[in-house]
Amino acid sequence: MSEPAQSKAMLIDEKGSSPQARQAMEQAMVSEESYGYGSYVPQMVSLLTKSAAIILFLYGGYGYNAIFLSRILIAAGNDHLVTPYAIMFNTFYILGLLSYIAGCFTDPGGIPDRWTSFVKKYDRYLPVANPR
Repeated sequence: MSEPAQSKAMLIDEKGSSPQARQAMEQAMVSEESYGYGSYVPQMVSLLTKSAAIILFLYGGYGYNAIFLSRILIAAGNDHLVTPYAIMFNTFYILGLLSYIAGCFTDPGGIPDRWTSFVKKYDRYLPVANPR
């Protein structure tokens, strides 16, 4: 069950529930099943968009290395710039690709366990300022 459906399910208690709460729960369950295949459609759309972004990213890298560095820069008479440009571009290119892939596999809004353990360990030493 998705988070909105779970939050709506919390409206219903064991002793009794209001008609509005029951209706909200039914609508949440119906909206989850409206895809026909459960949650496969959103997962497939997500997979397709991530794959398309990686393909475009790879195509851009190929275009720079195969066209600009190996053809245009050499034809312009700047052979001596091919190696430094290739090193500089591909370094940032690989860092960008790794960053995108890491972002795809990270839970959005999730707090890493090492952060929560740090806060629990040093809670009394962390000053907290009141909002203005």
